[in-house]
This record gives sequence, C-alpha cells and structure tokens, in this order.
Amino acid sequence: MKLEDLTTEQQEKISEFGLNTWYVLELLGQYNNDPDSVSDNWKELFRTLNINDNGNNKKVKTKQQPASAPSTYQSNISMPLPAEGDEAVVIRGVGAKVIENMNSSLSVPTATTFRTIPVKVLEENRRIINEHLKKNRGGKISFTHIIGWAIVKGIAYVPVMNNSFTVINSEPNLIRKKDVNLGLAVDLEKKDGSRSLIVPNIKKANLLDFKKYFEAYNDIINRSRNNKIEVSDFQGTTISLTNPGTIGTVASTPRLMIGQGAIIATGAIDYPAEYQAVTNEVITGIGLSKIMNITSTYDHRIIQGAESGLFLKILSDLLRGEENFYEDIFRDLGIPMSPVKWYVDKKEEDFGKIENIEEIERQAKAIQLINMFRVRGHLLANLDPLYLKVQHHPELDPANYGFTVWDYDRDFITDGLAGLRTATLRKILDILYQTYCDKIGVEYKHIQNPEEKKWLQDKME
Repeated sequence: MKLEDLTTEQQEKISEFGLNTWYVLELLGQYNNDPDSVSDNWKELFRTLNINDNGNNKKVKTKQQPASAPSTYQSNISMPLPAEGDEAVVIRGVGAKVIENMNSSLSVPTATTFRTIPVKVLEENRRIINEHLKKNRGGKISFTHIIGWAIVKGIAYVPVMNNSFTVINSEPNLIRKKDVNLGLAVDLEKKDGSRSLIVPNIKKANLLDFKKYFEAYNDIINRSRNNKIEVSDFQGTTISLTNPGTIGTVASTPRLMIGQGAIIATGAIDYPAEYQAVTNEVITGIGLSKIMNITSTYDHRIIQGAESGLFLKILSDLLRGEENFYEDIFRDLGIPMSPVKWYVDKKEEDFGKIENIEEIERQAKAIQLINMFRVRGHLLANLDPLYLKVQHHPELDPANYGFTVWDYDRDFITDGLAGLRTATLRKILDILYQTYCDKIGVEYKHIQNPEEKKWLQDKME
C-alpha cells in the first residue's frame, strides 16, 4: 500500500505514527489482502479509516489543491539536476513520508549534548549477569538493555528530560509526563532487502523492576522482528534510545520527533582510536577502559543545555555503579553476588613486570585471596532455593586485598588453582565462585591429612 493511494483524511490519520508510518502502511497492505492477517487492534484502526474488510478504499472526496499550489518538497533553494547518465527516481510512498517526517522534525529547535563514558564496570557486570542467565536459561543481556534502564532510572533525577512541548489554544504548553514510556529504535530488514526503522515503546518503564523491564524489552524486540507490533506500542513515547553503535558508528545526532523532549543515542563501545593498535599487555598495564560516546538531542524550548548535560552525567554515574545501580539489577535478577564496583586504579606503572616490592605484594595478595575462598567460600554458597540472598564476606571481597576493576585483565600467580600457574584475576574469580560459591558449599581445609586435602582441592577445582 502506498501513501498516495489514500485519501487526504486517511493520510493525515496514518501520519500520526511519524517514523513508524511505513510499518503501518505495510500492515494496511496485508489487511487489504487478508483482513484476518492483522490483529484486532489494527483492524479497528483500519476500519476507522473507512477501509472495508474486502480491502476496498472508500474514497473520501477531498478538496483538491489549486494547480498553482506549491509542492511539499518545493523550496526557494536551487536544487541540483541529474547530470548526463544519472537516473532520477521519484520518491513516493514510504520514502516520501520519511522525507515529510524529517522536514516536520526541523520545526523542533533542538540542541545536542555530548559525553564520553568509560564502560569498564558496565562490561564486567554485564558479563557476570550473562553468566548467571546462561546457567538459568534466562536469555542474554545486551549493553542496550542496561543503558536503556539507566535512562529510565536517570529520569528520576532529571525529570525535565521526560517532558514535551505542544500548542493548545494557540498558546505554547509544557507537558509534564507522569510515566516514562521508553522508545526503542529497532532496525528492521524488509522483504525487498531494504532497511527501515520503527520506534515502539516500553510502557510505564519507571514502574517496573529490572526483571520486568528486561522481559518487556525483549517482548518489544521479538514482536518487532516477527511483525506483531500493535497500535498502542507506538503511542505515547516520552523519550527514545537509538543505538547506531551496533554497526560501529562512534557518535550520532538523531532527529527528534514531534511529541518527545529528548532522544538519546549511543556509539560503538571500543578503546580510544589512538589505543586500538596497542597490545593487550599495555592496555591492562595502564588500566585503560573501553569508552562509549553518548549524545542527548533535546527540544531546546523546554530543556536547557545544563539539564541535558546533567542528565548525561547521571547516566555516566549510574553506568559506573553509583546509586546502587548494579546492586538493584542483581537483586531483581536474583544474582547472589556483589557487582563489580568502580575504583581508581592502584597499580604502579611497571607494566606487569615483577620488579618491585609493591608488585610482589600484589601477587601475594592474589594467593591469599585464593586461599580464603578455599577456606571460607562455602559462606557465599547458594544452598537454599527458597531463600535467595546476596551474601558478602569481607575476606572474600577482592577489594579487601587492594584489587580494583582494572586488575581483572591482569595476570596473577594462582597457587595451582585448577591446574593453572597464572591467570587473569577475572578467570581466578570465575573458577573460585564456580567451585566454592555456587550450589555446593564445601569445607575441607580442616582435614589433617595433606594428601586427602590436596586430592579434594584438585578434584573440585
């Protein structure tokens, strides 16, 4: 179905869907061929457009524009003509509607705030979450899941970012939104191989815990991929998230659609360009984090630059673990562990070589940490399926031995852990948690016979 095949009244009704207009037109085409191929909600919408169940458009007589009326796409700007050998193809239907949406978005006076965020803590905690979900067949968390949740939580600190602008009775109005309906930009490949974008939203995301949000997010994405999006999924979006970083884009400034106050865009997650060719030893030695660029494009009539900048600061703080951001996620998902926290790197600049007393002490601390898990690891074991709680013991906390998130990629002596001579702190902790802190708790260090004790240790690890 093409937009120009509809009457003016019908075009105006479908135009209310903005960027999602192409999706509505495709469903309308399906409805024309087989009314039962779409859900009842879409049927009701198409019936209100005076399109009957046989797919015949009841033409509504509309007032025609005078022959001299200017086209929507005409302007006083001199437009280029095709050169010899070039081909000019008229843009109609969905493509024309996209152009119209972009032109209408120009009526919104926007500005953009930019910030670079370190993602080391985000990476480490996402890995822990996915390990837990993998064992429990609970799906997989993407970076965008967590970033979207940070936006939802961040609105509580800077609520102006959830507002919108409108005109009522010829007077400008600010609409203070009660709930956060988070729009998710979903890239879809159409049947002809072309790609388009739809932006459904998670309703009242601010009232959900992370587990419910995770389920709602996945539901929106799955229904988008399977062409099961409903009319209501497009309505009432208050703030949107788009992630062009998935295809390597470092940063972008998306267009803000009418009816929203802000749209957040995230870039690719990677090391700074000047460090992308250095060795892993240098990266871990200097404690270098991958980064992510994030932009906030906002309606400058109702949001000021300082407010947008504060919002991005809040997002940065949350993604670094402040305000118990990851503790709450772990609790909602039932992960009986403490999340990785942000610390200043404490390593000396010796690039991993054991040439000074400070590094020798750090290696000794790693062995001490391993030994304490062998002695007291059972205290963190998840032994009661009816009473799941986050356990903590200071002698089993890497921070108690001076380790920070920057040490997770650095090698340490393992004291024979799992038959290894050295391993990264991340791998050491993975082995220790799986061996001594999972569904089985074991105490064996009290055994007097060294051979029996060593045999048990080797078999378990």
